[in-house]
Amino acid sequence: MKISPKTDVKSIKLEKRPKLNYTRKSKKDDKAKAMVDQMINEDTNEQINEQINEKRDGQIIEEKFEQCINEL
Repeated sequence: MKISPKTDVKSIKLEKRPKLNYTRKSKKDDKAKAMVDQMINEDTNEQINEQINEKRDGQIIEEKFEQCINEL
């Protein structure tokens, strides 16, 4: 039977940290987001252009109507 020399042992208590959610971004996610943004921008631009065209068409009709009335 061997007797081992007494050694000092230090203990360290580890604190528990909250678990971090790992969110991994992929290139596909970025491409998909870019495509969706582009589609939304195109739809918005189309709606704005339609509204502008409707106003312009309404002004043209009013001008022609006024010309017809003035000619009478």
